[in-house]
Amino acid sequence: MVSMLIMDTDKAESDLIRETVSATTVRTGKDDVSYLLCESEKELDDILKVQELLDLSAVDIVNNDIQCAVTLRSKFESAKILLIADASISPMKYLRPDILASSLLLRPFKEKDLDTVIQDFLGSYYEEVEKDSESLFTVESRSGVLNIPYDKIIYFEANSKKLYARLVDEEYACYMTLDELSQQAPDYFERCHRSFIFNTRKVREYISAENILVMENGIEIPISRSYQAAIRKKMRK
Repeated sequence: MVSMLIMDTDKAESDLIRETVSATTVRTGKDDVSYLLCESEKELDDILKVQELLDLSAVDIVNNDIQCAVTLRSKFESAKILLIADASISPMKYLRPDILASSLLLRPFKEKDLDTVIQDFLGSYYEEVEKDSESLFTVESRSGVLNIPYDKIIYFEANSKKLYARLVDEEYACYMTLDELSQQAPDYFERCHRSFIFNTRKVREYISAENILVMENGIEIPISRSYQAAIRKKMRK
């Protein structure tokens, strides 16, 4: 499942973008898209408080502060951003390294123009996903396929014949063993227990006296006796 945020004060235009994206994914046989719709900076702030993953976004910078696009890029470094602008805005204002937009839709536009822009926008996203597949953890569910960047995952836990990928405020389950995960996870993931593999970049504190790791989200995970020496060595580097 691909997630897309559309921030546009024109509801008809927002609906048209959503319909065009959905039609393009169906036509090309790609994953379904889940949409987050907002019209104001306040609505965007509310979404950003709870949203951890975002693949795509379309942002109207004519009727919204361009800082919204900067904020999106700051939180979602790998998301593809489509900017909606017009001739009243100088390209110097949005061709910026702190936005790094991958596509541009200029008003006024026709449906044919929108279709072309969306095809290119989605095409570049899927091409990058295929190229960077090793940096993504794929979860398959009834609703579709979700690609989670490994660097967003705090730890994995095996429990009740399922593997859970834990992010700051979300958790995703799949059928996989920790041994299978160990074969594909990046080098910065380490086993610390028969039920846990953790992201060494997300450790807030290592409490050796209690044999626990305090992770970025404040959750503590245990270190079993057989892994204590290896973890102690790893954490002292």
